[in-house]
Amino acid sequence: MKLLDMESNDVRFVGIHGMGGVGKTTLARIIYDRVSNSNCRFEGSSFISCIREKSTTARDLASLQKELLSTIMQEKIHVWDHHQGIKVIRNMLRNKKVFIVLDDVDSEKQLMALWSHDWFGPGSRVIITCRDSHLLKTHGVNDIYKVEQLETTEALQLFSLSAFEQTHPRDNYKDLSMDFVNYAQGLPLALKVLGSFLFGRTIDAWTSERDKLKAIPNPEIMDVLQISFDGLQDLQKELFLDMACFYGGHEHIFSEMLLERFGHYRIDLDVLVEKSLLSKAYKGTLIMHDLLKELGREIVRRECPEEPGRRSRLFRVEDLYHVLKNDTGTDATKAIVVDFCPETKFRRLNGKALSKMRKLRCFKFHQSRTLKWHGKPLKYMPTNELRYLEWPGYHSKSLPSSFQPENLTVLRMPGSRIKQLWKGSMVLDNLKVFDLSYSENLIEIPDLTGVPNLERVYLEGCRSLCEVHPSIGSLKQLNELQLDKCTSLEKLPDLSNLECLTDLWAEETAITQIPSVNLMPKSIRRFHLQGCKSMRLKSRDPIFDIGSLVEYQKEGIYDYVEAAYIDFDSKGENILDMAGGVVSALDDDLKMIRGWSLGFHIPEWVQHKSNGSSVKIDLDANTNPKMGCAFFIVCDSDQFFSLHWEDASISSLYKGWITSRSEVRLKLEFETEEYCEEYDCLDCRLITPPLNVSFGKRVGFWVYIPAVLQLLDIRKVNRISFETGWHPYFSKSLEKVEVKECGLHLICPDDANSKFFNCITPFGHSGSSNSDFHRQFVGYMKKKEAL
Repeated sequence: MKLLDMESNDVRFVGIHGMGGVGKTTLARIIYDRVSNSNCRFEGSSFISCIREKSTTARDLASLQKELLSTIMQEKIHVWDHHQGIKVIRNMLRNKKVFIVLDDVDSEKQLMALWSHDWFGPGSRVIITCRDSHLLKTHGVNDIYKVEQLETTEALQLFSLSAFEQTHPRDNYKDLSMDFVNYAQGLPLALKVLGSFLFGRTIDAWTSERDKLKAIPNPEIMDVLQISFDGLQDLQKELFLDMACFYGGHEHIFSEMLLERFGHYRIDLDVLVEKSLLSKAYKGTLIMHDLLKELGREIVRRECPEEPGRRSRLFRVEDLYHVLKNDTGTDATKAIVVDFCPETKFRRLNGKALSKMRKLRCFKFHQSRTLKWHGKPLKYMPTNELRYLEWPGYHSKSLPSSFQPENLTVLRMPGSRIKQLWKGSMVLDNLKVFDLSYSENLIEIPDLTGVPNLERVYLEGCRSLCEVHPSIGSLKQLNELQLDKCTSLEKLPDLSNLECLTDLWAEETAITQIPSVNLMPKSIRRFHLQGCKSMRLKSRDPIFDIGSLVEYQKEGIYDYVEAAYIDFDSKGENILDMAGGVVSALDDDLKMIRGWSLGFHIPEWVQHKSNGSSVKIDLDANTNPKMGCAFFIVCDSDQFFSLHWEDASISSLYKGWITSRSEVRLKLEFETEEYCEEYDCLDCRLITPPLNVSFGKRVGFWVYIPAVLQLLDIRKVNRISFETGWHPYFSKSLEKVEVKECGLHLICPDDANSKFFNCITPFGHSGSSNSDFHRQFVGYMKKKEAL
């Protein structure tokens, strides 16, 4: 109702969007009935239902126009064709205040025939229900309400109304009711269909229906959901089926790197989201409703109900076993993604049966001890189309010489028995990911000269690996190298030519010394060497001289190289240290700069500050914090450095080491006139001061959040409350800490030379390095201002 804004006299168009069966029509009908019975004085109203079903031809569009006009005018209106109907609607309704609902629209021609922005009089309201949000936006509907699935409590109530004619299940049906509610995943259509079907039936019948649903989906539910699938283009249908059959535990298969290699395109993912066949969650994670997954799998099953070998995708253990046992594989099979659980009974599989699957592009198979192969499966597997191969626990010592997958993009064989992957050099121009982690028998990495486009190599836990083949130093595209827990690895190869390498992990290896700077790439940003017991420690490693290094971990100590900055005020009381912002990395990818302060109070130049854990703010509407905001807190240092000290059982000699590993978590609560909103800075790990800093009575922490990351308009905020806690490295709990002072500083375009920026100086440096930093930082801020 808020989007309709009944008090406004303008013409408003509101879309109701969501997946099939979620309740769009029900919601629109409730609003229509409520408005019809209210004091809103409309000169006419019309609810046009089932538009998709009623408009298969041009003549149908004219019939819909006739229905719209006749119900509003309360008389029979003749419309001969939809072109004439457009003129009639515009002429008859442009001065009338009307209320219209257009239900289940699925094409632009329907919208063009039934409304436009200048067809109706002032104060008119039009609601359009649609599964496709993009269709609404392209026709100028900007106010769109998305109908979400029901929460568990609401879902149980709706199911109970259909199954028991009351809002809660009967006592002896509670567990079974929850089984059906969980199956429906909050979809009202499924809850109503299942509840109505089960009404008045015995517990045995309920149990039988529950078990049946595990094998055969309810056709009434599937028919409604399939409407959205039928409206897709062929390539979009293929993507939907891939997602439905393999998404859920296999998300990495559908990374953007593989979309195009599978014949898919990023825009088709967007289309699935727009048509409510996928949804986006936190940080853009894609989610598919369980019933939509079931729909996709049912569509694949219908390709050939009697013979799984003639289906495009195999995802059930029994189907794959049938195909391999009976040698019924065909060119139809494009993908196999099957996990054999450890409890699977003993079976012998025919590897030669794979030879008939000449269009196989994806193979993910979880090896079980109860499975034995007759013949070497990779010897027979066709490789012309193969893009993705994942085989945890692969049982052979090497890949067969006949296995030449020239189009392979991802090779994952963690926990395999491989000793030597291949002999000599293999040409795999398209391979980007190489994962042999925890292959404890692996003694060497093959020559990688023929794999020039590798981007990620994972060798964690390869305990027998003594050296890394020097050819890895020629991989110009490599950006991540994982060598943790390679306990026999004593040295790293020359990596200086790896122009893209940013992440190097070599924890718990046998490496004895930090590699020379001239053997390391200039692009490295994170280098981890924790747990290397044979490492000879130095007070300052030459690795610190690599200007791009952000995070360096050695023997349990995090050092943020060239990422620590200090501010001294005129009295020398106020020290601000930034951890996580880097001079050479002040680019568009910068997220947050966070830090600590040894001042007794919030700095004087902070604009809004207060004692306690909240600060009241009153901002002018013309204030423009285009650069972002900085949030400050001050706490008693004793709360950090004495908490659990006796429990740690560590001498005071290591007190600074402990604090340098600890974290402070900060939570902000923004209060406006309309609501309160929490912002949990969990990504903002505030590192405590290093061991060479003397602690005073108080310690402060702060975070700078660029405007691009802010979740709300700070100008609308009346009060900000702060909550903080300390997470000692030796404790799993988060200790709450009292906030003594807090503050907010707005970073505006004219602040480029303000105290906030000029106070920052690289930690441990002086002189020219200060001016270099200032020049780069201010340049970065001006660049952000211009965006």
